Amino acid sequence: MGGQQPNQDDATFYADMVKISKIPNVSTNPHLFAWYYFVSKFTDTIKATWAPSKKAATEAKAADKKSSAPAAPVMNPNASKEDIEKLEKCKAAIVDMKKEKAPKEKIDMAVAELKRLKSICELPAGSAAPAQKAAPAEKKPASGPPAPAMNASASAEDIAALEKCKAAIVEMKKNKAPKGEIDAAVVELKRLKAICEVPAGGAAPAKAAPAKAAPAQQSKKQKASSGPAAPQMNPNASAEDCALLEVQKAKIVKMKAEKASKEDIGVAVVELKRLKAICEL
Repeated sequence: MGGQQPNQDDATFYADMVKISKIPNVSTNPHLFAWYYFVSKFTDTIKATWAPSKKAATEAKAADKKSSAPAAPVMNPNASKEDIEKLEKCKAAIVDMKKEKAPKEKIDMAVAELKRLKSICELPAGSAAPAQKAAPAEKKPASGPPAPAMNASASAEDIAALEKCKAAIVEMKKNKAPKGEIDAAVVELKRLKAICEVPAGGAAPAKAAPAKAAPAQQSKKQKASSGPAAPQMNPNASAEDCALLEVQKAKIVKMKAEKASKEDIGVAVVELKRLKAICEL
């Protein structure tokens, strides 16, 4: 049926006729009877080896064409949405150009742009899709310097003044106060820090417990000196600051002896108080 060689159409049609027990009449349908007689000579095993029917062969060819068509490209997960949209628009534009028989140069330029976009948006055949870029890890705020150790000998009033001074400087900077005012506040802050805080790496000085003197020695000391007792030095003060303190004391004594102006002596006394706050407890 449909050719010189028998195929599956012949086998199927013969099987259908056998099922309904319909044998062609040799007188009325001699050609059909000859075909029937010819096919009946083959076993089912032989019939199974016959070529497929024309319809099946056509469908097989169509399936082969579909299977041989290039697979859809794998999209790059890292490509942006904008680039993918440009790629699709470029493809459609080239199709329209070819339909409208646009100039070759124009089509070539569009194809070059298409290749560029494909290199961004599509992965080469056989390559694995790259892992999507991980979202950047949240930066943890760097831990600030540890809180300074407080000087055990500092008074509650000085510590309170230190905190107030810190807050005042923050407000000044927010309100963009004049630089002179901020600098003056910073000088005061340093003075209070020298009194209230222990330098980094230094041990907080223990409060000195007054030693109990023997009654006889105590009475002798009271008789010997009616003036104030010598100040206790801060063990955390640097040698340079202590030396400057002694120099400043001597300078003021000399200024008073030479009867310097009140303003000059006042300036020197302010500096003396600042050094005392650093060096003396």
